[in-house]
Amino acid sequence: MGARSVATLLVMVVAALSTGCSPRNVIPVTPSPSPTSSVGSVTATPPAVGRSAGQTARMFDHTVVQDDVYTLLARHYRIDDVELVVCPPNRPVERGTAFRCTATIAGEQKSVRITVTSDKGDYQVARPK
Repeated sequence: MGARSVATLLVMVVAALSTGCSPRNVIPVTPSPSPTSSVGSVTATPPAVGRSAGQTARMFDHTVVQDDVYTLLARHYRIDDVELVVCPPNRPVERGTAFRCTATIAGEQKSVRITVTSDKGDYQVARPK
């Protein structure tokens, strides 16, 4: 995704937020140039469901993560025949944690490692294994 596409996407998100719309269907994706990221991973910023300060930790919306991972596998990694992605619910938005989603690709189940890279909800999606 080029700089112009990212800028356009950010404008769309800001416009949606300023009108009270949720950016749930907007998937901001940026190839990760970070030297700490594993080769072939991408960073995505999903909407996270949170609670007010002092209550339990914020949790990822697993249905949004599933949609993001599906899109990243099909579009960024250009993997044909991605049929389904299932991610576990109740995963905390906590930097340094990791979890796995299961992707069904051409009838075979593959493991996809998700590494949380910030407390804001950024994460890396590794190539399926």
